[in-house]
Amino acid sequence: MSQLNVNTIGARTGTEISIASGHTLSGITTNPAFTIIDSFGMNGDLSSTGYITSWTAIADGGAAKHNIGSSMTESSGVFTFPETGIYKVEFWARIDYTYSSNINLNIDATGNNSSYNTIASGATAAGGNDDSVRQFPYVAVYVDVSDVANVKIKFETSGTYRTYTRVRGNGTSNETNVRFTKVGST
Repeated sequence: MSQLNVNTIGARTGTEISIASGHTLSGITTNPAFTIIDSFGMNGDLSSTGYITSWTAIADGGAAKHNIGSSMTESSGVFTFPETGIYKVEFWARIDYTYSSNINLNIDATGNNSSYNTIASGATAAGGNDDSVRQFPYVAVYVDVSDVANVKIKFETSGTYRTYTRVRGNGTSNETNVRFTKVGST
């Protein structure tokens, strides 16, 4: 086997690498680009705690890309994955509230298509004299989807809602959204 030693490699144009006949190139992995990205926006505002059951898939527009590859399925707030893999699940919200409110964003999962548990939670709060606060809490978690029939996700809010507390939703804008990104194989 030969060894090539160089001090400097100059820039070259082009996008192809040639390998001599009878030789192979090893140690190169497949393209790590994401094969699935899917985004949903919450429909309407929430003024109480509980599971969010009304979502709309966010359409691509202009330079914004919200969906790549296979799509998630959503029914009454329950999200089903299109294929097995490791997914990054993200949840963020626009919350408008006043004094002494605390709001939690929870990502809940099931591995048996039945009982759900909170697997990630993000919180925000307003102090005693805060009047008219707007915050954008965010929470994310990686989920191993080994069985698309049984691993499912739901999103909920919990905490203390006061008179003017609202989790803002508009299915077509970035107010309260969720995103699923496949980042690897299971």
